Amino acid sequence: MHVRVAFYVSFQHGTLTSESPSSIHQPSAELFQSFDRLLLLKKGGQTVYFGDIGKSATTLIDYFQNNGGQSCAPDANP
Repeated sequence: MHVRVAFYVSFQHGTLTSESPSSIHQPSAELFQSFDRLLLLKKGGQTVYFGDIGKSATTLIDYFQNNGGQSCAPDANP
């Protein structure tokens, strides 16, 4: 199943902070790691997750695993 995810991203490069609504279909791990926070919406615009991603996406992965999500192998692309 392919899922298109719309999200709000915030990332910081040095002193420049950029925030913009974005829609990226299956981003690479490298691109995903450039984001600091994530607003994940499901169909109908309901919020699934809004918060920090964490280093190597650990905050995001922990959130989903603590709420019934599948485990994510260390070498997997979250």
